[in-house]
Amino acid sequence: MQDLEQYKSLSDDELVLLIRKGRRELFEILFDRHSGRVFAHILSRPVPYEDAKDILQEVFIKAFDSLAGYVSKGKFFCWLLVIARNKAMDYWRAKSRSKTVPDSECAEPSVEMDLSDSRVSEILVSLPEKEREVLLYRFVEDFSYEEIAELTGMTVKSLRNLVSRALRRLSDEN
Repeated sequence: MQDLEQYKSLSDDELVLLIRKGRRELFEILFDRHSGRVFAHILSRPVPYEDAKDILQEVFIKAFDSLAGYVSKGKFFCWLLVIARNKAMDYWRAKSRSKTVPDSECAEPSVEMDLSDSRVSEILVSLPEKEREVLLYRFVEDFSYEEIAELTGMTVKSLRNLVSRALRRLSDEN
């Protein structure tokens, strides 16, 4: 394998083009560049640490297998987060069908969430999935409403309403 160092300065989209042309080993750069933030995103959901590592692997396998369908718009990281969100939802669907994971195992917030107040974490976990997801994107990941709209497929106006409703719910429960 050639030295990948010379390719590390390329943009995500430039790397994707080269990977599509057969330079599969360059996907390692994309993994190294984004795996930490994708993993933190997965952990921002109530997912046990070991399962989050498995989900991370699934995210990058899916991304690699789906590169042909990726539309280069400079948003590779956002595309990865959509895959991560879907994989995390698949995880929860499977767990809810099997009922094998106790709630207490998944209720712990991750360190990356920076939610030291356990009451805040409990309230977040009690929110509907969509509200929790949008609040995490907005206030933990610090995404703009436009970036969240791209990730969720919602309009900015709908997102603002959803955030407002979720914050009211949090203040009512607190």
